[in-house]
Amino acid sequence: MNLKRINIVAIILSLTLFFMYFSPIMQISFLTPSEHKVMVGDNLEFDFNVPDGLGKYLNLSISPEGKNLKTITEEPGKVNMEMKLFDIIPLRRVTVNVMPELHVYPSGESIGIVLESKGVTAIGFSPINYQGKSYYPARDAGIKEGDIITSVNGISVNTDNEIAHVIDKAGRKGQEVEVKLNRNNKSKNVILKPVYCEKTGRYRAGLYVKDKTAGVGTMTFYDAEWGYYGALGHKISENNLDEGLDVIKGRITSAAIRGIQMGRRGSPGEKIGVFIDEMNLQGNITKNCDLGIFGKLDQPTAPNSFYKEPIPLALAQQAEPGQAQILTVINGTEVEKFDIEISKIINNSSPTNKGMIIRITDPKLLEATGGIVQGMSGSPIIQNGKLVGAITHVFVNDPAKGYGIFAEWMVKETEILDKYQKSSNIPDENIGGIFLSQINEP
Repeated sequence: MNLKRINIVAIILSLTLFFMYFSPIMQISFLTPSEHKVMVGDNLEFDFNVPDGLGKYLNLSISPEGKNLKTITEEPGKVNMEMKLFDIIPLRRVTVNVMPELHVYPSGESIGIVLESKGVTAIGFSPINYQGKSYYPARDAGIKEGDIITSVNGISVNTDNEIAHVIDKAGRKGQEVEVKLNRNNKSKNVILKPVYCEKTGRYRAGLYVKDKTAGVGTMTFYDAEWGYYGALGHKISENNLDEGLDVIKGRITSAAIRGIQMGRRGSPGEKIGVFIDEMNLQGNITKNCDLGIFGKLDQPTAPNSFYKEPIPLALAQQAEPGQAQILTVINGTEVEKFDIEISKIINNSSPTNKGMIIRITDPKLLEATGGIVQGMSGSPIIQNGKLVGAITHVFVNDPAKGYGIFAEWMVKETEILDKYQKSSNIPDENIGGIFLSQINEP
């Protein structure tokens, strides 16, 4: 009998919880987002999903005082809203972040990228011949291709000459060397014994290293007033490893596209470009992170022919499935506009370089490239007259499709917001948080 009562009580509780969850009150309490973002001047499109019969029992309080639903978006700031039942029972608190309308120039220009990172990257091994025998000190010590060597005998090394000097010096003293390296984001120490090379007359490790990374990508946007820019939409890494290079310094320069290796199913294509130092697009690289590379231009650059003036930056929530365009270069230095489709918006709780799925639909671009190719990373995505994002990845098995990042998330990695805040004399507390909230990387 007791067991039967327990089962009945359990069923009643389950039904009660079920109906409570789907009741209007519970939907307001749990399903209404706690934060909402709008741009200055935009309409506050916020639906509390309140049934008509229940609406008369609900009260909405807004702070600071003097604000109401019509005046919330008049200026940047944070507005707190609280909905109560019978003006007593709190149901939901919502913070509305009213963002200043930022304008940036969409770019689409091809850029040459050179990064000097902390440490040198092992890229191969070579035999050292001594008295008729071949030796591989680095390989035998356990060093692998892709390892980033950061120090030798406690001395930081950032170039091939620096590592060669330390190894030769130790070898002449008959000493082994301790090599500190980074592999898969984990630190590791190995011991190797330098071997005398009869051909060069130096003690060596039998190791090929690279101390710089160079490539071609696409600039996404720049700010003409302060010169900050964003590009790529993903980090630069070595040998397709996940970890990004720890940048000491880097530069970008203009690049010209001399050819296209078309993308095919299972084989990503590539832009073939050359650096052009004499053109006016030059700048430094101060950050290499998951959301792209960022820095400052040496001098203002000319806008492309499609956008002579800066355009509004879209919030991530403003991107929507449907038609859009990208700006990119497929020949020389001319920026062209091509049609794409945003197929899907991916709702992420934190910033990522995979915020949307896109598909190339422009016949001219498909004929020239086969879809998304390496070097197209960073190509700005324009929708409804706003910069909404940038291309970041291509699907290996379908080159016409790939991922895109929201431009809002990239802009946060620059100093544009801080500069805007200071130039507009907007107090810190008035700026609501802007949540800039194998696949082969182009």
